[in-house]
Amino acid sequence: MKDGLNIKPWKILTYIILVLIFLAFAVCFVWIYPESLLKSGNGYEIVNKIRATNATIVGGIGAFVLIIVQIYRTNILKKQVDNQQVQIELQSKQVEEERRSNINSLTLDQYVKAVNQLKDKNIAVRLGGIYSLEQIMNSKNKEDEKYHNIIIELLAAYVREKQMAVNEDNTKDKEENKTKDDKEEIIELRTDIKAIITVLARRVKRDDEIKIDLTKTNFAKYNLSSMDLSSIDLSSMNLEFANLYGAHLEFADLTGADLTGAYLINAHLEFVHLINAHLEGAHLHGANLHGAYLINAHLEGVLLHGAHLEGAHLHGANLEFANLEGANFHDANLEGANLYGADLEFAHLHDAHLHGANLEFADLRKINLVPINEKREETDEDRIAFIKQLEKAKTVEGIKLDERFMEIFKKDYPDLLKRIETGEGEE
Repeated sequence: MKDGLNIKPWKILTYIILVLIFLAFAVCFVWIYPESLLKSGNGYEIVNKIRATNATIVGGIGAFVLIIVQIYRTNILKKQVDNQQVQIELQSKQVEEERRSNINSLTLDQYVKAVNQLKDKNIAVRLGGIYSLEQIMNSKNKEDEKYHNIIIELLAAYVREKQMAVNEDNTKDKEENKTKDDKEEIIELRTDIKAIITVLARRVKRDDEIKIDLTKTNFAKYNLSSMDLSSIDLSSMNLEFANLYGAHLEFADLTGADLTGAYLINAHLEFVHLINAHLEGAHLHGANLHGAYLINAHLEGVLLHGAHLEGAHLHGANLEFANLEGANFHDANLEGANLYGADLEFAHLHDAHLHGANLEFADLRKINLVPINEKREETDEDRIAFIKQLEKAKTVEGIKLDERFMEIFKKDYPDLLKRIETGEGEE
């Protein structure tokens, strides 16, 4: 019996015999035994009472037995239901394991096919492989999470190696077709490399994600305008004269990178790492370098007018003859920076750290030194050290000062104050 109680035939026979025995006992106890009392001289009234009492006892025993049987039956049913539930759970696990196995098998097949597509000579096939890998990399299936970092490494390695091969081919072509009037032009990225950079930029980020490694890649003179390279490891990369107009480089690591003459106009460089980087002659006007790390960076002759450098770290940076007109250095650290001959006209230097900075021959006309942070403490010794640097500047006319400086100027540096107020004695 599959749908009811699974009772074997011999058990059924046993139950029938027990019921018959009980019925025989009941007949004897309720009817025959009292009947025998009549022979002893007892009246019918007494016998009937005994019969009623015995019937009640037998009924109680029967009811008790029925309750026991019902409890036993309920327990059997419960065990059967539990067993069925276990079977259902086992079947569900098997189905889930089969589903996962199928997904893993399909994903693995898709991954292998996509990797092979990257080797194809046809650009359309390669692009199909790139976008197929993107689908796996951004999959929401838990089973596919293991592919996320693998695909990042794979695509980054593809860019590094293919870009190296492209640059070698470009060099050969230039040597073969070299002419006297040969001019350097901005080079467009290969379609598949551009697609990979786009795919990596729009990836679904994960907590355990590895950093994208494009270190030492050569993108000199390439067009990377408006591209998203944020949070990528670009250290020691060659970006000489590259076009990075409006590019996103937030939190990127460009430590030791070469950006000589690069076009970074209106670029997003918030909190970028440019430690020891070369930016000589780079075009950074209007760029946002808020909180950027430019420690010991080479910024000679850089064009930074109107740039945002609030909270930037520029200690030890070389800014000789840099164009910093109207740049915002609020709360920036310029300690020990070399600003020899730099143009700082209209620059905002309130609350900037300028201790030990070289301002010799710098153009400081109409710079703003009025502090915004009134809680910031500065000793007279610090102020005097800065004033001595101002004396070496080329022009100081129209500098905006606050009361904390004015007292020292009036007392010990009246000639310098006159230069600031009237421009008299300026070159």
